[in-house]
Amino acid sequence: MFKTLTHLHSRYITPPPRILPLLVHLKRKFSTNAFNDEKPNLFANLDKPINKDEFEQLMEGVSSKGPIAVGLSGGSDSIALSLLLNDYCKERKRDFFSFIVDHKMREESTREAQTVSAWMTERGIKNEILEVRWGEDVFPAKPATKIMAICRLVRYHLLIDACEKYGVNILAVGHHLYDQAETFLIRLQRCSGIDGLCGMAKVIPNYYRSITLIRPFISSPKERMISTCKEYKQAYVTDPTNNDTSYTRNLVRFGLYKVMGLDSKIGYNILSGIINCMRHMKAAKTVVYSEVRSFLEKYTYYNPLYIFYFFDFEAFMALSPPVAYRVLSAVIQTLGGISKVNSPSHALRAKKLERLRESIIKIYHDQDSRPKGTVLQGTLFQSCSTKLHRKIPSKSQNLALKAKVLMVSSEVSKQCLELDPIQVDEHHLWNELFFIQIKLHPDEQLTEPLYIRALKASDQNKMKIITREYKSHFLIPQPTPIQWSLPVIVNAKDELIAAPHFEVNTLSHKMDIVISPRAKPQIWMDMVLELEKKKKKNKKR
Repeated sequence: MFKTLTHLHSRYITPPPRILPLLVHLKRKFSTNAFNDEKPNLFANLDKPINKDEFEQLMEGVSSKGPIAVGLSGGSDSIALSLLLNDYCKERKRDFFSFIVDHKMREESTREAQTVSAWMTERGIKNEILEVRWGEDVFPAKPATKIMAICRLVRYHLLIDACEKYGVNILAVGHHLYDQAETFLIRLQRCSGIDGLCGMAKVIPNYYRSITLIRPFISSPKERMISTCKEYKQAYVTDPTNNDTSYTRNLVRFGLYKVMGLDSKIGYNILSGIINCMRHMKAAKTVVYSEVRSFLEKYTYYNPLYIFYFFDFEAFMALSPPVAYRVLSAVIQTLGGISKVNSPSHALRAKKLERLRESIIKIYHDQDSRPKGTVLQGTLFQSCSTKLHRKIPSKSQNLALKAKVLMVSSEVSKQCLELDPIQVDEHHLWNELFFIQIKLHPDEQLTEPLYIRALKASDQNKMKIITREYKSHFLIPQPTPIQWSLPVIVNAKDELIAAPHFEVNTLSHKMDIVISPRAKPQIWMDMVLELEKKKKKNKKR
């Protein structure tokens, strides 16, 4: 890869300031006589294309059933992946698709996408161009900042949408070894922990619902992809954006070439060192996450219908900080919000989790009997008394014997108390927690519009009148603080019509209400996008 950068003028190759000292230090460290003059085995035969047998080995661990698609940018990496996957799928009689994303960030991008599509068509590969329509439907306006992050989210939205359209359950992308090294260094300068320093995974099951993301080339140098394209006598596109040093990844890439000389034995030894470091990080991650799983299994109770957690407070306090941070991150990912189409998703930073843990420690040591709480990313962490958690299923009965537990739920914002219109037969996402759908009975119609908001104290008397079972529903097994995060359906006068969690429906003769908790957060959810699209159309009207 880095041999191809020699034509670049030196003014384009300026490493990012924070990472320059690190690269210089690595160069000095790896310039000693501790290494042989020979290149590591990983970088032997760089001019050799990836053959059929080798690619089969790279595909080990990938499901042998179902169609496969590749996200095709037109570069040498994704082109080589498309060519190899096409042959791989033909032999196994599996459907294969190439999805070409046209970001429309450059004037020539549409022409390039059409050229790549023509190349694939000539080889008999099914392909489709996926266009980003900035400012239309669910797409945000063309970004001026955080361009890479936003383009990535939009790109994966289009790829996943295409996969669902054609029934594809495996999505392949062309990330290679040098991408992995760049990612490692970028995360290192951001002070990432073991999760980030493990690098990008080769296989991510259930990346989005049933779609698995794979990176077959993640352990292969880029030169092998270029050699593969030459073997197939296939041209590829060179994106000039890769030379733009205003992007951090490009700065790191060119900094690696400038400072360490990755076309030399020193550079290859450094890459080998990075790879070994990632292996150690993965081993450490396995140990830490085994403790996380153990804690979640033994000392927590999760209610998927009402969406809240109970923690054994004493057991949580005994956790080491690395384990505690990952426990907190896991529950926030379940209870927190879903990334919107017009903003990149932000991973939880260690500093935020550290401050959250410190706040929870203060809550634990607070002698005041009144509930105390703290909030992070729409997730409420609150102390809970024995009276409130006495109704816990037998599986977690040991929690009910504790004098104090930590209750984790979604925060109820002021927006939740506002009337949110709901349409018949549409999936409505409320508070980014529940999908609600109203289904009318045959030949029935509503005489007034309906709305959703959070449960309020004034609704309780109404429910008591409607059903004698209100009290028993109220205690199985959601404690009082949780009830205020549950949705109810009202009319324009703010009068209670239905409370799905309490099986209250005053219009049961006309309609049924289907409510389901939001799935575990992933990159995109089609119902969220559909909702955003309809909201934009309504605003235009």
